[in-house]
Amino acid sequence: MYFGSFPLMLYTLDDRRSGQVVTDLARRAGYNKEFINNIAFYEFYDVKDGESPEIVSDIFYNTPLYHWVILHANNIIDPRYDWPMSQENLLRFCIRKYGGEPEIYKTKLYTNQKNYVVDSYSGLQENSPRSDKEEVFISFEDGSTLLLTDPPFTIYSVSRLEYETAINEAKRKIKIPKSEVVSEIVNTFSKLINE
Repeated sequence: MYFGSFPLMLYTLDDRRSGQVVTDLARRAGYNKEFINNIAFYEFYDVKDGESPEIVSDIFYNTPLYHWVILHANNIIDPRYDWPMSQENLLRFCIRKYGGEPEIYKTKLYTNQKNYVVDSYSGLQENSPRSDKEEVFISFEDGSTLLLTDPPFTIYSVSRLEYETAINEAKRKIKIPKSEVVSEIVNTFSKLINE
């Protein structure tokens, strides 16, 4: 359905001696900002584990063919990685990326009690003598630093698997264009892509 709207073009690799008719995949069309930012046209949905764009499209539009409408509305280019992965696929992804066990359980980063990422910290070792002139600083990913006047400051270790899981979970809340506007989206897209 999606690529069926794209125009065809002649493509050649041999200085125009022969050619082949192919779909023009270089064409692009998207939503205008007023539409994207107007929540009256959307409802929000939390993608459940294992649901694909086609399944979500079938849930909301009674057809899997409008999966591309959902992907466009959420600015998803590559559904393999931009769409929330199932737990099984996430584990496989982490094993490929980090090299399996025990690598996926090694520390990726540290956070504080408020879940801010701590890039680095300097402080006193446990049971070390402390003078009034000693200071403990932590720095955050945005470059800001914080002077701690009353250590100990609690730092939490986040494993590589926990880190990737948090990123994946953040992708679960998506925008679904309301069914009343889908036919307009499809028609407008078809016109724009063929201009």
